Amino acid sequence: MKKINKGDLLVSMPEILDDAIFNRTVIFITEISNDSVTGFILNKCHQFNLTDVDKRISEHKIKIYDGGPLSKEKIYFIHNKPQLIPESVKFYKNMCFGGDFNKVIELINDGLITNNNIRLFSGYTGWDYKQLVDEIENKCWFVSDQKNIKLGMNDENLWKNLMMAKGGKFQIWSNAPSDPLLN
Repeated sequence: MKKINKGDLLVSMPEILDDAIFNRTVIFITEISNDSVTGFILNKCHQFNLTDVDKRISEHKIKIYDGGPLSKEKIYFIHNKPQLIPESVKFYKNMCFGGDFNKVIELINDGLITNNNIRLFSGYTGWDYKQLVDEIENKCWFVSDQKNIKLGMNDENLWKNLMMAKGGKFQIWSNAPSDPLLN
């Protein structure tokens, strides 16, 4: 099996269609150790945005994504502006995790950070390292070869596009309805 690395995209396999949390998800791996793996679901946007949960934000429409089932009451973020956000931790190329959230609010209000620079999540996804390896070996996930993630990307078709890029039988699944009963 291919080693899991920070910056990898974990793509749910069609075989887990009955999983309400992970069906058709793409997870960006941000942290990895011998014991655990942490990441965020990139393609499940909430109906609310940051102005709905933090009244310090002016009229900017910064989206909030469902990052996963763990610690849903907390807001986490990844970004590409480490030079502007103190206490950021670089995890992959120009991508960073966390930092001073009060500074983030200030930068958003000043128009210096947009959806192209930051992605906010309620909750995160995590596994015991061995558990994730077992799930990959049991065909719940595949690690995508695609590595060109942009924070402002259109996430609506992300899972479908990664399935198409994988090719073969995955191309057929990419066009299947999310609810097989609608077929």
